[in-house]
Amino acid sequence: MLLNKALIPDEIVTVEQIAAWALSILARTSISLRYQEVENGPMERVVTTSPFTSGEDDFRLGFRGGLRLDPAYLSDKTKPLYMHTMPIVE
Repeated sequence: MLLNKALIPDEIVTVEQIAAWALSILARTSISLRYQEVENGPMERVVTTSPFTSGEDDFRLGFRGGLRLDPAYLSDKTKPLYMHTMPIVE
């Protein structure tokens, strides 16, 4: 999914906030997409996010996902790993 930087809310000022914002969008737009994380394993949602109360009795935003990587990441060390991620949805 292409990023329109103009849509990033102005109130976002931390890396944690941008991560939560982006992961929430990915979870909503890919809700029906699944992948098999391990051979013969269950099908998992590509990205999930959910608030929960931790064992330390504070509130957290949990997330889980598997972003597809371009196979070139194995040999192309000129780019950071995040530049090898592939879009989930176009």
